[in-house]
Amino acid sequence: MALPELTKTYAVEDVLVIVNGIPISGMAEGVKVKRSTDAFTKKIGVDGTGARAKSPDKSGEIEITLLGTSKSNDYLNGIAALDEITGLGVASAMIKDLRGSTNLLAECWVKKLPDLDLGLEVPAKRWLLDATSITGAIGGNF
Repeated sequence: MALPELTKTYAVEDVLVIVNGIPISGMAEGVKVKRSTDAFTKKIGVDGTGARAKSPDKSGEIEITLLGTSKSNDYLNGIAALDEITGLGVASAMIKDLRGSTNLLAECWVKKLPDLDLGLEVPAKRWLLDATSITGAIGGNF
């Protein structure tokens, strides 16, 4: 008789987001990563036979939503300002789940500054990073 699988635990505080070696902190909603294109596209002929083509495109987008009070907003704004002035704002990013096997690496830059929405509540700032390459693994938890 097989033993039941142990209960696993996901904890957002154990997910690291690091840009150019600097940990990003003060998450409001966390981080989202998505690729730009499908890994494969299919083509079905008139006789019903099919084939697929593998895409070499590993580009995508990273969305980081921070509290308006996070110092990481200043850091990401600095990368964006450097890029606008010098064109040298390409950064390396890593997203790592310390309780699991998810580990992604990306070469990216700030796509645009977040929208500014000031009111009665602590604002959230949504940073969009464009990436030419997102590689690694999206896995489960231990």
